[in-house]
Amino acid sequence: MVSTSIMNYPHFTTKKRKREPFLRSSLYIFFANAQKLLRLY
Repeated sequence: MVSTSIMNYPHFTTKKRKREPFLRSSLYIFFANAQKLLRLY
């Protein structure tokens, strides 16, 4: 389930706004948090 969200999320954001480094940084933060959650489980 996590892999599908990772594959779909960036594609959706790039469709809406192509030039936004802030979105990319937020994506990296989101992925980092997801990895932390996975470690808990």
